[in-house]
Amino acid sequence: MEINQVDRREVNRMELKTISIDSKERIFLDGEEIQNVTAYKLENSADSQEPAKLTVTMYLSLIH
Repeated sequence: MEINQVDRREVNRMELKTISIDSKERIFLDGEEIQNVTAYKLENSADSQEPAKLTVTMYLSLIH
């Protein structure tokens, strides 16, 4: 199993979040904007029977 693959049973146990992307391509997770996003890829549409998969690239500061 690849690291980025999730077993279907695991998806069923997850609390799925609500994602929205506005006309300026800002991404909101449960109504809160995700800051510092530099790129994203959204797989599956709202019409799909499968959960959507969102891959986000963003700038982060790592604290040691």
